[in-house]
Amino acid sequence: RQAGTVLLERLQGLRGGGGGEGQRRREKMRATAAPLHLAILSLGGASVGYVLYGLYRWLKQRTSSVEPLEFVPWESLKNEDSSVLVVDCTHPDLLCLTHHKMASLPPRSLREDTSSGMVLNAIAQNHSVVKSVHKISVNHFDIDAFISVWSALNPKASLEHIRTLKAAAHIGDFRELDLGLPEADLGLKICCWLNTVEAIKFSRPFEPGDSDKWPYFLGEGRFLQMVTDPEAFRQEWEDEYVRVLSDVQCLEDQGRIRRYPDIDLCVIESPQPLHYYALFSATRGCDIVLTRFCSKQSRLYLCDGLND
Repeated sequence: RQAGTVLLERLQGLRGGGGGEGQRRREKMRATAAPLHLAILSLGGASVGYVLYGLYRWLKQRTSSVEPLEFVPWESLKNEDSSVLVVDCTHPDLLCLTHHKMASLPPRSLREDTSSGMVLNAIAQNHSVVKSVHKISVNHFDIDAFISVWSALNPKASLEHIRTLKAAAHIGDFRELDLGLPEADLGLKICCWLNTVEAIKFSRPFEPGDSDKWPYFLGEGRFLQMVTDPEAFRQEWEDEYVRVLSDVQCLEDQGRIRRYPDIDLCVIESPQPLHYYALFSATRGCDIVLTRFCSKQSRLYLCDGLND
């Protein structure tokens, strides 16, 4: 464009020249300008074509949907299998997407408090983290780990319920219930359902037997049914759900909450022990939580910013 402008200015400058000499100079300049003009057009066309091709590739990558991944039990994991994404835990050799502390941070656009949030962000962004792998694995079973895996196995459905799934993962992993959020109620029901079914049918959390839980919770579209029609599963989540809401009300009506921001401490006094979802609903932003009950019993919770 600059060369064309300069050339045009020079040609216009020659118009004022008179006589045969001026005419010869104008003809000579036009003869020189013709191939240069073609060269400029060719170069511009090639540049535009290159840009358009790059834009096409970018749009194709952004608009193509993420393919469902395959779940691989941790016990079957091979260290050299680069097609595996590890979530909600760390692995020295494989690609990881987790909120747990690692030497390398996840991509900035994917970062969230929970691993599920990161996986859902990657799916929503068609990020290479989930498009460059074919399998997914994790070394334990809990709510955040499960939602991370389920979302990667069901990318389309997970995006339709992304806010609810993020809320459930946050409640399940950090216990920080916020009933002011519209998605928190269903998120709480999901957590209560997972907790209850796990306790009834399988081993308790952090005990051996996690490998038995994955086929059940991932199978037969069971979890999606719970997300889309929670009333059909009311019998399994209602008891814990009612207790949580009751304890939240107890904390609001009879509890005493004191914060000490200089040491990130929250002290809660209540007439009775509280369900942890209700307890931590009042402690967002605190690393240390001390609870005292009328029975003179006390409990101290320490949080490292990632896991309590």
